[in-house]
Amino acid sequence: MTSAISSITLTEKLKSIPGFFGIRLEEEPKFYVLLREKNKQVRKYQPFIIAQTFIRGDYEFSMKEGFFRLANYIFGSNTLNEKMAMSTPVFQGRSRKMVMASPVLSEQKSDGWMMSFVLPSKYKLESLPRPLVKNIEILKIPSLVVATIRYNGINSESKINEKSCELISWLEDKEDLNIISEPRCAQFDSPYVLPFFRRNEIHITVQELEKKMRRSH
Repeated sequence: MTSAISSITLTEKLKSIPGFFGIRLEEEPKFYVLLREKNKQVRKYQPFIIAQTFIRGDYEFSMKEGFFRLANYIFGSNTLNEKMAMSTPVFQGRSRKMVMASPVLSEQKSDGWMMSFVLPSKYKLESLPRPLVKNIEILKIPSLVVATIRYNGINSESKINEKSCELISWLEDKEDLNIISEPRCAQFDSPYVLPFFRRNEIHITVQELEKKMRRSH
């Protein structure tokens, strides 16, 4: 009986945690949808600021180390000892730089991963507290047109590759969209969220649309 009561109590406690069930309260960059087809979208993003770091190593190690570095920065390890709110998504990509609008051929592959945190919109580039370590860089990302594909579940390097190929294949059929960046993964939930509720996306920056597309809300 005691065990059953404890189980019910734990379940009720979990239900009181919004993030556990994929209810997101964090801020994310503002955008509007230009095109929507099932789990794929083309979005127009407003400018936003990121903190990014490069980690040499495999996917699992890079994700843990990158998250640790960036979390330290936003939780107070900075020049102002200031704690910043967590925003989403967390970006990851296999490139020395998270260049979100550079030609594909100019992005070099490397022996590691780049991870980026989106910073709260209330900050300006010049007013942000600076990292205390040299391996974190602060960048302002300009307005971008981005193609995305959404999926749920536990992320992995193979899943990122699979969904990247699916999005690239979809884009190749769009005559008015031109790929101008490497794919990057965007994760919106922590590892503590139930896998079914986890929101993951692949983002690819594309050229401005040649023909007018109806804006969706």
